[in-house]
Amino acid sequence: MDTDTSLPRAGRREWLGVAALMLPCMLVVMDLSVLFLAVPSLTADLHPSATEILWITDIYGFLIAGALIVMGTLGDRVGRRRVLVWGSAVFGGASVLAACSSTPEMLIAARGLQGIAGATLIPSTMALLFAMFPHEGDRMKAIGLISLGFTGGAALGPILGGLLLDAFSWHAVFLINVPAMVGVIVLVPRLVPEFKNAAAARVDVRSAALLVASVLSATYAVKAFAHGQGGALPALPLAAGLVIGVVLLRRQARIAEPLLDLALFRRRTFSVALVTNSLTTFVMFGTFFFFNQYLQVTLGLSPLHAALWSLPGLAGMTLGTMVVVPRLATRHRPETLMAGGALIMVVGLAALSQVGAGTAPLVVSLIVLVFQAGVAPLVTLGINIVLSAAPPEKTGAASGTAQTGNELGGALGIALLGSLGTAQGSIVAGLAVVAATGAAIMLVLALLIWTQLREPGPRGVPAPASA
Repeated sequence: MDTDTSLPRAGRREWLGVAALMLPCMLVVMDLSVLFLAVPSLTADLHPSATEILWITDIYGFLIAGALIVMGTLGDRVGRRRVLVWGSAVFGGASVLAACSSTPEMLIAARGLQGIAGATLIPSTMALLFAMFPHEGDRMKAIGLISLGFTGGAALGPILGGLLLDAFSWHAVFLINVPAMVGVIVLVPRLVPEFKNAAAARVDVRSAALLVASVLSATYAVKAFAHGQGGALPALPLAAGLVIGVVLLRRQARIAEPLLDLALFRRRTFSVALVTNSLTTFVMFGTFFFFNQYLQVTLGLSPLHAALWSLPGLAGMTLGTMVVVPRLATRHRPETLMAGGALIMVVGLAALSQVGAGTAPLVVSLIVLVFQAGVAPLVTLGINIVLSAAPPEKTGAASGTAQTGNELGGALGIALLGSLGTAQGSIVAGLAVVAATGAAIMLVLALLIWTQLREPGPRGVPAPASA
């Protein structure tokens, strides 16, 4: 932890700015899950084909994953606050377009536009946060608040979606975005200072196109695999994504102003923290995919009740990111806390692998609380290490890279762990195998963190100069 008292501490305006920045984070994640509850009603209304349903539900996440690094780099150059505000305006407009859709094609286009706009929000938010809080202790708490926005959106999505669908039609799940985006447009320019690097490299359009094509192809293949589609349908886009990715990397190595700074990946702390975040997301998404089915199908809970039993885990993660981790970080090195968090996840996942059809919801909820408490130091300290390892003028691109890893980690978690669990024949057996596999992965990750992030010097992650 940085103990330099010369660094300015955050004031009332900065903390109000964090509250405003939580809104886009919450909405972007919420829109990943809220639509799944609305699929039956919009199917009855719009009559989409099976392929169109796939695109309606997935194109949003596809485009977010593909455009994150591009939008992060754009924010570094033209202004992170400007990109965030304009992205929020487009996101709100696309939400209205989605709510007014009268055909499947119109809804797919609106969801795609939401995805592109959503890709502007996450890296801009994280990069602004890093520049607003030069003091490490303040920054740790601010990252905890933003993490709460992400996890809160994931938890509130099913709850809010269930309440809206009980009272209104499927159109309402999109219209809830509009007042939040208006709040961002009004509050962020007043509370959040602008940060940009006038000398930043221009966005290489050819590299941007290659990156989006590579990520979209690979993500589509993973999603198709997750939906049980085998054969050439997922194999061809996966191969195409890998080939395009190789072409992209070769281009980055030879051009003067690359979109992806490959030198960042040669920094051990950056690469290990990136792998840590991606694998944590991989295990989280894969586990929660089966955990939600377990609550609703095996225990017979409604979507709303299942979401409510998930709240203790959210509360535990909130307490960890906001209070426990920042305090412990003043006395312990980040690799100690992160490895400890991974081991706590191992304990929670091992216990989750033992639940059965007769296990009480309260017991399961408490087990998940342990699991999510272990996530707190990995998320909070991991993103701090990623951004600290990048030059100040490239924190937007670094944040976009980290979030792309998270998106791909989540997609792979659902696809690979979901398929592994489904192959067991019943949900209880599937949850047991998925949780046990996740525990093994986190055990290996704890060893990786402990051996590869240990470096001599003071505790904590040194903060770079302000952007």
